[in-house]
Amino acid sequence: MASTEVVSVRPQQQHAERVFQLGTGFIFTAALQPVVRIGIPDLLAKGPASVSELAAQADVNADGLYRVLRLLASVDVVEELPGKKFAATPVSELLRSDVPGSMRDMVLWMGNPFHFKVWGELGYSIQTGKPAVEHVYGKSCFDAIFGDPEVASDCCAKCSADIPR
Repeated sequence: MASTEVVSVRPQQQHAERVFQLGTGFIFTAALQPVVRIGIPDLLAKGPASVSELAAQADVNADGLYRVLRLLASVDVVEELPGKKFAATPVSELLRSDVPGSMRDMVLWMGNPFHFKVWGELGYSIQTGKPAVEHVYGKSCFDAIFGDPEVASDCCAKCSADIPR
């Protein structure tokens, strides 16, 4: 009779892994946003492709794209195949522009540098009780968002995506 060994992860290790995820989460957001913006999930929907093919189609640097896609492969956004090729995953399918329930617009909005700047000054809000956005941009949240065409576009696309059709 074969025995089954149960491997359990100590709670302390689980908590440490969670802290690590929380502490490094911004890195994955920073990597995901430009990859989604240049349409890599849409390109991979056509089938696996080499990084050089993807870079040429997206008009970006192949080496830079390769490094970012390898990072995203570590969290199953894409699948890395032999020969510097990448394939779609169920996660990347949710980032396509042409699928119902796409989360593309949410990623573009939440990964917009606007958020990194504002959330990076959250300590200011804790210290003063004042909005970080006003500290960073010198104006109200809505004026800051709608004073920058790319930020406004990402915000409006996200809000439009939330409206049931």
